[in-house]
Amino acid sequence: MNDLSAKTFFLLLVPSLPAGTLPAQQSHEQPPAFAEPQVLEVRGGEGVYALHLGASGCWLSVQQEGTEKVGQGHWTAEGTLTRGPALWAAEPGRAGALAVFPAGGRCVLTHSQEAPSSRGIVELGLYFAERDSAGWSLTEAFPFNDPEFSNLHPALSSDGRTLVFASNRPGGFGGFDLYVSFLRPNGWSRPVNLGPEVNSPANEAYPFLAPDGKLYFASDAPRNAQPPNFDLYFAIPTDPGFWAEKRPLGPPFNSPADDFNFLTTPTHTFFISNRAGSDRLFRTEAPPED
Repeated sequence: MNDLSAKTFFLLLVPSLPAGTLPAQQSHEQPPAFAEPQVLEVRGGEGVYALHLGASGCWLSVQQEGTEKVGQGHWTAEGTLTRGPALWAAEPGRAGALAVFPAGGRCVLTHSQEAPSSRGIVELGLYFAERDSAGWSLTEAFPFNDPEFSNLHPALSSDGRTLVFASNRPGGFGGFDLYVSFLRPNGWSRPVNLGPEVNSPANEAYPFLAPDGKLYFASDAPRNAQPPNFDLYFAIPTDPGFWAEKRPLGPPFNSPADDFNFLTTPTHTFFISNRAGSDRLFRTEAPPED
């Protein structure tokens, strides 16, 4: 899965978690030891690409019958996860990762831009959508979209005022870098590259903003003489909206395969990996609070 462009269409609904729900950790230490992760069975799709559990519920995305669909997930009595009716469906490449604002009725999502680039390629952009009784509908584009490059994989802070996303816009350190934009009284600020403290000459993607301020993300920068697969990292918040001291997560999260889309709740931690041969959802218990 080290070809990021082949994965940019993943659907990801990311409702924000309430502040303080992440188990306590020392700010400069690795997360405490976790139990061996288990593959989580998911019913209702040919392939599962993303999951998020948060204050506004459980959201699940799958590929089914040639389309990408996202809907509310439901836990069964046996502990498996079943996808409910689709809330969003798109042809492959047309829609992607979403992040839901704290109130739950508005989201920012990855979607194909309307105009092709000068190279004849339709890049991806960020768009805002709102929900009413009829469902979700696009309302406006992120003001810093550009047909010449992609913006994708949005992640929101727990107050909905900090937006982190991946982009291959010019001026970065590698292929896709992580950028941050802040919601100001007059709208979203111009995106700022998170710098070499987070980004590398390779690709950084799949950000997750934890309530304690840590930034989790995936990078395919070479590490320990291994092939350039995606590994999971975290970075420590410094000034508001900026992070440093990135470190790879230890086992059981990182493996010789691709590991990405890390997220955590008060009781469990989830991530996606192809260590079993295909992209599968893994779950392990969260560590106890200190």
